[in-house]
Amino acid sequence: MRDCTTGWSNHPSLESSCGAPPHRENRCNMNKTLAWTAVLSIAVAVVCLSLAHSIAGNDWRGGRWWNFVSSCPSSGDATKPGSVTLAWEPVGSEFQIALPATVTYQPGTPSQAIVSGDPEAVSHVRLSGNVLAFDDGFDCDDLPVSVQLTGPAVPKWRLSGSGRLELSALAQEALDLRISGSGDVRASGSVQDLSLRISGSGSGDFGKLAAKTASIQISGSGDADVAPQDQADIRVSGSGNVKVHGNPKISSHVSGSGRVETVP
Repeated sequence: MRDCTTGWSNHPSLESSCGAPPHRENRCNMNKTLAWTAVLSIAVAVVCLSLAHSIAGNDWRGGRWWNFVSSCPSSGDATKPGSVTLAWEPVGSEFQIALPATVTYQPGTPSQAIVSGDPEAVSHVRLSGNVLAFDDGFDCDDLPVSVQLTGPAVPKWRLSGSGRLELSALAQEALDLRISGSGDVRASGSVQDLSLRISGSGSGDFGKLAAKTASIQISGSGDADVAPQDQADIRVSGSGNVKVHGNPKISSHVSGSGRVETVP
């Protein structure tokens, strides 16, 4: 095929300003337009697929991407109970929460977890030793689940994801918490030493927890509210905020736009 800009020197009357006859020039321009349209369409498709993946989350990975807007319908199976009681056999000093549920804990007996909520989600909750999570066959985070946990004192808590943990009536020497993700922890009662580590956008409300000392470390945009009586050691990296109630001795270091403020 001839190039549109050559082979027409013997016909100057048919040449356009670019050296090609008008109909050839129009054809070249049309081909260029179609090529750019194809490239743009591919780019738009990639952006749309990326957006759909970010919205769908687990539904995309679980093969339900065609229905990610409402991929976790409530269970209509009347044979599945909306509440179950799981025996808790404590192992070690650390308790891990790895599901998006509202978990309330109070020391006492018996050692158990009462799980309630959507029957489909409830049927997949497992308590193995000191680990509370969904089983491997369940990947839906949208159905409501709540857990009432009673048992011995737990010095260390680990919360990952978007769960919520409420600790009440605490009376123990130390409380060590780690929040990874956007989880939320609240506590009341009394401890000697409070240690909190937040990675992500999680939050910890300990304004109603009496403590002698508090060690707070935030990486990301998390928030903490503490009320130590004697001393607070605070480290913030990112945009996190820490509120300190009362008048304890404060040692702080902030890297980024985060803040440490004292309130009455």
